[in-house]
Amino acid sequence: MRTDFLNFVQKENLFKTTDRVLLAVSGGIDSVAMADLFAGAFIDCAIAHCNFALRGKDSDEDALFVEKLAQKYALPFFVKRFDTIGFAKKKGISLQMAARELRYNWFEELRTAHGFDYVAVAHHKDDVVETFHINLSRGTGLKGLTGIRPKNGHIVRPLLYSNRSRIVEFCRRNNLSFREDSSNNHKKYARSLIRHHVLPNLEQAFPNYSLTILKNIDRFSEIEQIFNNAIEQKKQELAIRKDGLFMLEIEKLRLLNPLRTYLFEFLYEFNFQKEIVEDIIEGLDAKPGNQYFSTTHRLVKDRDFLIVGPKPKAAPRALNLHEGQDELILDDGKGGALRLRCQAVDWIPGHLPPSSPAAAYFDHDKIDFPLSFRHWRKGDFFMPMGMKNNKKLSDFFIDNKFSLVKKERTWLMLSGEQVVWLVAHRIDERYKITEQTRKVLIVNVESLDTQKQD
Repeated sequence: MRTDFLNFVQKENLFKTTDRVLLAVSGGIDSVAMADLFAGAFIDCAIAHCNFALRGKDSDEDALFVEKLAQKYALPFFVKRFDTIGFAKKKGISLQMAARELRYNWFEELRTAHGFDYVAVAHHKDDVVETFHINLSRGTGLKGLTGIRPKNGHIVRPLLYSNRSRIVEFCRRNNLSFREDSSNNHKKYARSLIRHHVLPNLEQAFPNYSLTILKNIDRFSEIEQIFNNAIEQKKQELAIRKDGLFMLEIEKLRLLNPLRTYLFEFLYEFNFQKEIVEDIIEGLDAKPGNQYFSTTHRLVKDRDFLIVGPKPKAAPRALNLHEGQDELILDDGKGGALRLRCQAVDWIPGHLPPSSPAAAYFDHDKIDFPLSFRHWRKGDFFMPMGMKNNKKLSDFFIDNKFSLVKKERTWLMLSGEQVVWLVAHRIDERYKITEQTRKVLIVNVESLDTQKQD
């Protein structure tokens, strides 16, 4: 068992002998065996225990047991008590999902704060088989059939070479004590039902059933690699990433078959569920403006594109530019932030500046400072340069085919209550340079892409 442990770590390149590893130890038989293997191999490690406060006195006794285990091996010990029930209610998720999110978030906090290279969790082969059946029963895609990976970022699973029976025998031979979690046997939990009822019956009907499933999982994993490469290649052909947005041309999407699978995979990174993807497909022929939401992102159906960006945040307060101030950053957290650089210069009559969306020129004497910057509101209007009458911004947006996302991201520069400039688009006729201009305010705009791009 110990030799296989070290061989597996080396074969899967889980970590180096010089790395520091944080061990997630619940007190159950699997994590106790893992702690003993690490301690016996003299690997630089520490123990972390989550007290989810779900089993009353038993939860506190688990924490005490793991603390004594850390003392036994002379390892640093971290423990945290969570309000799991409150967190689950607040997030609207199950207790199991809440516990998972709480523990992995805390492990990552410990890892970065204390200089650990990896976090080790005690999943083994039986967990892989159980997870396969859980995912299959819930209607997973191909990804859910490819098993639990030995290494995923900073998370490593050094017991995946072993099954539960080997771990039980290892603990018996080495007289290792552990805690029993009675909830593991509760039929209301899917994993417990599969572990104690479904798999034993399948093993009886089909000898070596779990071994066969593990071999199939390996095949599914290889198939997934081929599948992912094909999806990524098609995504590169169709997708446009710009200013923190992800865009798909609708007419090109329509040519894909099967469209539902392609679109689900394209949007997977943005957490859109399959039901939402089906709604998006049904709405491809709808008028522009339909919106669809995942937990983290919004998709807008525009005229020609599906546009994905972060969920809109509350409108920020107005930002001010004071006279003499030479720079201002416009960033509302939606991506595509802008840097404005400003200067006031004397004007030479007859010298016309080059026209550019990246630079705007205003008659300085017609402007009241401080200038303010905000997004558009219903009822806003201005007099677009070259026109003699006011125009509602909503009409200007329609005439110039602004998407909903572009409209929401457009900043307005105001002098008092008057819109002076649709930043990077059009200035107001009344503030342009004329032969009577004596001083000019020059504002240069530079895009700052604040969203991570591929």
